Amino acid sequence: MSDPFDRLRGSSSDPTPPTVDAIRSRARRIQRRRYTAIASSSVVLVMLAGIGLFIRTRPDVHRTTTTTNALAGSISTAAPTLAEKAAAPTNSSAASGAFAGAGETRLQPQSADATAAKPANGLVLSVDVAKHAPGEDFTLKACNEQATSFTEQMRGTTYDFEVSRGSTVVWRWSFGKMQPQYVAAQTWKPHECKTWSATWDGHDQSGKPLAPGTYDVVGILKAYPNDQRTAPRSFCLDVC
Repeated sequence: MSDPFDRLRGSSSDPTPPTVDAIRSRARRIQRRRYTAIASSSVVLVMLAGIGLFIRTRPDVHRTTTTTNALAGSISTAAPTLAEKAAAPTNSSAASGAFAGAGETRLQPQSADATAAKPANGLVLSVDVAKHAPGEDFTLKACNEQATSFTEQMRGTTYDFEVSRGSTVVWRWSFGKMQPQYVAAQTWKPHECKTWSATWDGHDQSGKPLAPGTYDVVGILKAYPNDQRTAPRSFCLDVC
């Protein structure tokens, strides 16, 4: 920018001094330029202040986004639980299983996806009892009564037996045994049955002989994610 007083100072070729009006006119121009510079600086400062305020409020925006994502995660986590509840057998299904026979219940598919690949009625479970002095022999039977194959995810132990008297469990086959921590698929061919057996010596978990009388046994198929149980089967230990 040129010095606005150059023309007021004159030059060697023009020794005529400037008039008062010329000096005042130049002074007003200088003042306007100063006001323009101040106004421009003010605008820049206001813009910088606005940017700073926006940056300071960004953490709040981030927290809001985080909260929204957390809520979305909770909903997605709850979705499988709702799907499992929707796929669980209804009371009417459980009732139909209860009428399947003494000591017998029906294993239903575990999910909506499994329904398409497995027979609608699933496996038929039953538990048998045979005398084995001084205790009993138990046999768990799982039969596929359908004309198509049936595949179920099974835990490593596959099966279990539970003996109770009244509401008290007195013996469990898996008690004290190592429990393999894996899941594997097992397939039943059409009309195929699979059986698992165990012998109970008539003692409780501590090794103490139990009194004669009526007891109940339940066969357990270690399906994943939920065990499937037969209806209780009553039997007589020694004498009743």
